[in-house]
Amino acid sequence: MTYIKNQGDVILTGPNGRYWSSEFKMRTVKTKNPGPRICNGWREFAKGYNLEIGDVCIFELLDGIQTTFEVSIVRFAEYECCQWSQDSKYANGGSKAYKDVKVKIEIE
Repeated sequence: MTYIKNQGDVILTGPNGRYWSSEFKMRTVKTKNPGPRICNGWREFAKGYNLEIGDVCIFELLDGIQTTFEVSIVRFAEYECCQWSQDSKYANGGSKAYKDVKVKIEIE
């Protein structure tokens, strides 16, 4: 089983196999927005895969010497049944998702 440190360099590998250098940080409860983050390279990854608001990225931590996440992308636009209403705060009409990403960690 692979574990991740509270912060450090990570590699993101996307659906086409391309690698992106990035950084993982676990923010503490003392900070404004606690929780795990991917930054310093996320913007390039998001642009490279043309991520839009509503797209979902699934991060799978791979076994290996370097901390590597295999990232699967589920496109929001491909799922008509899941559209947000026009008054939703997430209905953003094609806005890009280039800010640092919050990561939800689930353990099986």
